[in-house]
Amino acid sequence: DALLPSLEAAQTQTAEATDHLIARHAQAKLMQSSTYGLTSDAAACVLEDERITKNMQRIRHAAIETEVKRRQQFSLYEELKGTIRVYCRVKGPTDPTASLAKYTFPGASEGEPC
Repeated sequence: DALLPSLEAAQTQTAEATDHLIARHAQAKLMQSSTYGLTSDAAACVLEDERITKNMQRIRHAAIETEVKRRQQFSLYEELKGTIRVYCRVKGPTDPTASLAKYTFPGASEGEPC
């Protein structure tokens, strides 16, 4: 029973300290705002600047992603272009005095031009 008054006093002191801490936290949160203490015009400018900065960061990120995709697509294009060139390569005659080779395709008659 002798400790009961001390406990009540400690609880009261804790409650007061908690209320004080909550008030200080709210005040600190308000002061963290980038517009704290500014006039309404200046606050509007600061908020607009923050909005524009966030938008620019979003656009830069999108541009980087687009550039990565573009490079991947270009690499694929170059690879396919090179493959097509290999498949379509035609060499001329090794003997320049020889007549040109005649190619026939299945289903075409022999004298018919290609």
